[in-house]
Amino acid sequence: MRAAVERFGRVDVMIANAGYGVLARIHEMGEKEFDEIFETNVKGTWYAMQAAAEVMLKQEAVGSGAARRGHIIAVSSGAGRRGMPLYGVYAMTKAAQLSLCEAMRVELRPQGVYVSSVHPLTTSTEFFDVASTKSRLKSHGVGPSQSAEAVARKIVRLIKRPRPELWPVPLSAYALAFAAAFPRVADWVMARTIGSRTR
Repeated sequence: MRAAVERFGRVDVMIANAGYGVLARIHEMGEKEFDEIFETNVKGTWYAMQAAAEVMLKQEAVGSGAARRGHIIAVSSGAGRRGMPLYGVYAMTKAAQLSLCEAMRVELRPQGVYVSSVHPLTTSTEFFDVASTKSRLKSHGVGPSQSAEAVARKIVRLIKRPRPELWPVPLSAYALAFAAAFPRVADWVMARTIGSRTR
C-alpha cells in the first residue's frame, strides 16, 4: 500500500485475491494445513482490507457515489454461501471473507469507502493444480468454468458500478439461495457433483 501511494498518490481500488484450497474431509484435515489456509485466505484478506481502509479513509473524496474515497474488493467464492464436501475448510475461509466484507461495507460506507465481495465458481487458473499438490485427491472444480479474463472483466464492471456482491456465473446466487432453502436437496446434488468431479 505504501508503494502504491508513493507512486500514484492515492489508492482507489484494492482487490484481495490471494488464496488456495485443500481437499480433505473435515476430520482428516491436519492442524498445520488448517492454520496455513486460514492464514492465507482469511488473515491475508483481513490484512489487506485493514491496510486499504487506513489509506482510503485519509485520502480526499473524489466525485460522488458510494466509492468516492475507495473500493475494497475481496474475491471469495460460491463456496462462501455453501459448504462443500472435501472443500469444507476452504469453504469456511470463503464464508469468513464474505462476513468481513458484509460488516466492513456497513462500517465504511458512510465515509465513502465501498466494500464488495466476488463469488466465482470454477475459474480456469492454477487453483486446482495447487490444491492437488497439497491434497491426496485431485479435483476438476465444481460448476461451470470461466476464464480468469472473463471474471476480471466483470470485476472491472463492478468497480465502475459498485454493488455488494458480484456473482460471475449467471443465476449461481439464486441456485445457492435454493440450496439454503432446501438443504437436503442441496446435499444430494453436492454429493453427486463432488463425486463425479473428484478422483
